[in-house]
Amino acid sequence: MYDAVSSALPLAGRGVNAKKALVVISDGNDTNSRTEIRDLKEQIRQSDLLVYAVGIDSEGERVVQRAPMPPRAPIPLPLP
Repeated sequence: MYDAVSSALPLAGRGVNAKKALVVISDGNDTNSRTEIRDLKEQIRQSDLLVYAVGIDSEGERVVQRAPMPPRAPIPLPLP
């Protein structure tokens, strides 16, 4: 999942509208990405994209929880 989002950031950034967004629909489990979550968060911060995450979960599937990340400075919202 992290690799897919990392690859989508430049593609979404080439859009023609001033405001750009990326919507990620996932169960939240990353099983095989080479991109680390810290690196992905930094890429998102450096982009002008708004990233929205929609979590899905189906009954019967095991959800793996990751340890919480230490708090970081809030991501500034783009100005109009």
